[in-house]
Amino acid sequence: MRLQFFAREPTEPATPRRLEKAREQGQVFRSPEVVAVATLLAAYLALVATSAWTWDRLSRFAVRWWGDLSRMELTPGNLPALAWQATAIGLLAAAPVAGLVLAAGLLANYLQVGFLFTLRPLAPDLRRIDPIQGLRRMLSRRALAELVKSLAKVAVVGWVAYRTVAGALPKLPLLLGSSPGGVLAETARLVGLLLGRVALTMAALAFLDYLYQRWEYFQSLRMTREEIKEELRETEGSPEIRQAIRRRQRELARRRMMAEVPKADVVVTNPTHYAVALRYVPGEMEAPVVVAKGRGFVALRIREVAAAADVPVVENPELARGLYFSVEIGDPVPPELYRAVAEVLAFVYRLKGKV
Repeated sequence: MRLQFFAREPTEPATPRRLEKAREQGQVFRSPEVVAVATLLAAYLALVATSAWTWDRLSRFAVRWWGDLSRMELTPGNLPALAWQATAIGLLAAAPVAGLVLAAGLLANYLQVGFLFTLRPLAPDLRRIDPIQGLRRMLSRRALAELVKSLAKVAVVGWVAYRTVAGALPKLPLLLGSSPGGVLAETARLVGLLLGRVALTMAALAFLDYLYQRWEYFQSLRMTREEIKEELRETEGSPEIRQAIRRRQRELARRRMMAEVPKADVVVTNPTHYAVALRYVPGEMEAPVVVAKGRGFVALRIREVAAAADVPVVENPELARGLYFSVEIGDPVPPELYRAVAEVLAFVYRLKGKV
């Protein structure tokens, strides 16, 4: 019973297939705090970069607008035109900031999620209107964590804003005798300082939230051992089919290996437990190559095929074991075995009358 209970617990990391299916359904991890910080920083940078240009446009328009008002009579007929002028200049002044904020929000989402278009989250789901399920979501660990994060964010950001404003309060009485330009410059400096500190604070909170969202996402997709087994059955078939496929692959590999034995120059044996077939073509190969190897029944078949093909079989237990354990099929003989292999080949060449 205890083993069955733990088998149903989601203790295993999500497989690539599980992650792919979750992404197809629109279930991805994304930190809203990262998007909020990106848009806030974009707004701050846009205001700093375009403040002079925006102020110049607005001041020129204000002078011209108030001049026009002083020379004309306000009637129901010309009020829409004046309102449209004011709206147009306001939109023009806000366009750089709005455009950069929109681009920053899209980029922040793309860097977290990538390109993903799916309508699955919009599909009707009766569980969303189920009051019991809704109550469970409200009282879930995720909802509690989101509440704690929101309260912590408000507290930290509020404290940073309070400290910034409190530090500037002693300077405010000094502005009473300043010119309008000086008051405006000091106000802009204070606002910029406040936005910069709040943005940096939110950036640190967003980084922590991103790590939490990533951890929580992978935790929510953890699988039980039974789910992993079921996924393997769906993707690769039953264990019996996989075993049959591997058995067939081994049989085909053995047949290809046996087809190379008649081409070998010599078969080195243990004499009964191991057999290794070697081939060497002077001028084409830098060193002799292992074309087949095996032990037990496979070693017996190699010796039988070699005998049928009139390939010399040489007993050298130490060399046979060394080749079997240190060289894979198709690989050349390592330098430490050159001397022993050369002696065997020289012996075989003398038997065949080769130089």
